[in-house]
Amino acid sequence: MSEEEEGAASPFTRPGFIASALVVALVVILGIVVVVTHKGGGRTPATSATASSGGSDAASADSSGSAPPQEAESDSVCGLTGVVMNGTVSQAPQAQWDYIGVFPYPTSDQYGPAATADEGYRYCFQHSPQGAVFAAATAAAQANNPVSIKEWFAYVTADGTYHDQILEENTDADTTTGARVNSIGFKVLSYSGDSATIDIGFSGLINGNPYVASAVEYLVWQNGDWKLSSETQSPLNLAMIPTLDNYIVWRS
Repeated sequence: MSEEEEGAASPFTRPGFIASALVVALVVILGIVVVVTHKGGGRTPATSATASSGGSDAASADSSGSAPPQEAESDSVCGLTGVVMNGTVSQAPQAQWDYIGVFPYPTSDQYGPAATADEGYRYCFQHSPQGAVFAAATAAAQANNPVSIKEWFAYVTADGTYHDQILEENTDADTTTGARVNSIGFKVLSYSGDSATIDIGFSGLINGNPYVASAVEYLVWQNGDWKLSSETQSPLNLAMIPTLDNYIVWRS
């Protein structure tokens, strides 16, 4: 691997603008498009939604390394209970796993995604550190769904400075055979209740070649759900990394 490939941790600010050809391949294969700006995310889906079919989750906030939900009225778009305005997640929450293409994502009755739009994308997460982690992991997979990519970006991008730009530049997803995602981990880099920065790490194979990558997502709580922030030109940054050693391994 070249020095340029090894240094591919630099965030890219336009779709497809990545120094390493391996990262380009990863973006194409996994559908992780570079979010620069977008506007449609402040609204709820125009279509009706159905309840999530995700399996039951007996894990409490205590068991996943955070304080119990604070007593507060739910502000969730689909009525998920539990509001936690500070804290972190120090161990992997219990989850069942579903797939979008080759990318697995976690589901939980407690943390979300708790609803599915008619277009097929998953949404509605708990207002908590765990909910933010589930939202970030689901976003990494959802960006790989060409069927609902436009509608999902319209929903998931928060209102803000770069909203329109993100919406215009992130409307296509492409998938390629030969890719596999085997392991997923996460880090909660920051959480305030109003915003969260979540690092989703994943590893697998591309045409038989191993890779390890990181997707750092900047989230805000808006209109009852976790959305990608549009106050930054790159609310989702993809980079190649050496290992998942510093991540909380969620699925391996």
